[in-house]
Amino acid sequence: MKELKFTTEELEQVERYLNIKGLVFVDIRFEILDHLLLDIEGEMKSNNLLFDIAFEKVCQKWKESMKPTNRDWLGNGDPVSRIVMDKSVQILKKSYLKLFLMILFSIGIGLTFQDVLNSFFMENGLLIKKTLKGFVGGAMFLGIYWVYQTNKSDLKTTFSVIFSKVFMLVTSFFVWITLTDFFRDSHGFSFLKLAVFSFGIHSCVFLFTLWYQHNKQVSMYKIQRCN
Repeated sequence: MKELKFTTEELEQVERYLNIKGLVFVDIRFEILDHLLLDIEGEMKSNNLLFDIAFEKVCQKWKESMKPTNRDWLGNGDPVSRIVMDKSVQILKKSYLKLFLMILFSIGIGLTFQDVLNSFFMENGLLIKKTLKGFVGGAMFLGIYWVYQTNKSDLKTTFSVIFSKVFMLVTSFFVWITLTDFFRDSHGFSFLKLAVFSFGIHSCVFLFTLWYQHNKQVSMYKIQRCN
């Protein structure tokens, strides 16, 4: 991006275009800004065009990707560009695939060590439930604090918005689990319990990844802005 020679006014014009199209998430914004400027520069050099004409041609090229779409599940219901929705769906698809594979792996472990696991659940049902309650309580505190901090910040990423949505769903599920007798020691082992453990482990890893990626993208954004 440093190699591109654009005036401040020209850069501000592209920035306004991104604002109009709803590209407020910093992880996507800088990536698309680079692509737009490269495309504009390419049009100016190859076709010997002025900035305004090249910019208009590039806007037409990106028209479909920038088309607004509904995001009721991704925020406050305001329309955002299709490219934002596509990235969000891609992140979730990868997560669901990993969850499916983890559950299959857990079923394999369950079939191999069924007797051992049955004895473990029978003897430690109460301990498991107490440990789960403590874990859920701690995770809720940290998650709610981080959601509050990101909502207060002007810098948003697709990772932070997805975290807010997934966190509430996962937390609600595990609160329900801890308030029932799902892990009562007399129930012993079941593949459903193993699937719940797999879901919990994967959810924690996924939420941590979202948190890490958000902070990484925000740090990169601040560094690039300073430069």
